[in-house]
Amino acid sequence: MNIKSIPILCLLLISVKLPFVTKHSTPIPDTHDKTAIIEMIKESRTYGILCHQSILRRDMSETSGVVTLLPAGALVEVLRDKSEVWYLVRDSHSGKQGWLHRESLTIAGEQSTEESRMNKHELETFANTMGYTSRTKFLVIVDISRQLTHVFKGAKNKWAHLTSITVSTGKNESPTIRGEFTLIDRGLWFYSERLGSGGKFWVRFDGPYLFHSVAMDKSGAIIDDTLGKKSSNGCIRMSVPDAEWFYKNIPDKTKVIII
Repeated sequence: MNIKSIPILCLLLISVKLPFVTKHSTPIPDTHDKTAIIEMIKESRTYGILCHQSILRRDMSETSGVVTLLPAGALVEVLRDKSEVWYLVRDSHSGKQGWLHRESLTIAGEQSTEESRMNKHELETFANTMGYTSRTKFLVIVDISRQLTHVFKGAKNKWAHLTSITVSTGKNESPTIRGEFTLIDRGLWFYSERLGSGGKFWVRFDGPYLFHSVAMDKSGAIIDDTLGKKSSNGCIRMSVPDAEWFYKNIPDKTKVIII
């Protein structure tokens, strides 16, 4: 190109409002784009309806304190369960929380898994727009509606998407708890006599709630390899290779967001 033609080229670009873009430039999402991306991950809530008038209790006991009296037909959000016998719920009308016995509830069935996928740009925009922090250089976001666990590396406002793992979260009768958590500890193997199953490469994020492999019997043989839809007792299951990678690479104190 003749050097003397450069000013003319600049004027032409300005006249048709074309931006100067290099091959390394990255588009910056505008406010509308960010809002649309945030809305792509929907909160996955589990609901139940009271079979009859029931007392919302402060604890898992028929003799514990009373929070409130709920009428038959009341809609409640199921927050967590205790052995599928007691349920911590939130009354949709008053917002009050308490425990109900299983016999008081009819719990909605599982919805189908959301099939749409978010690309790297959308995932990073979501994590950074939400302003998530972590005490390590990793961040974990579990999208229950899509049955995916997204792993990021970086720091606040600078999270880069590392990988996405297909998982299986809790059935509605034993839902995976939602909120913000921190990875606590880990181990190579566990087995629950009550559930009749166990798994490899477990990583705890809250009490009995773990990331771990697909379900196995006492000998370590896989008895349920379901992934991509709700099927666990509340833990977040992964394939054996993914569970091993997560166990070895994502350290304790990492922030976990479950939506």
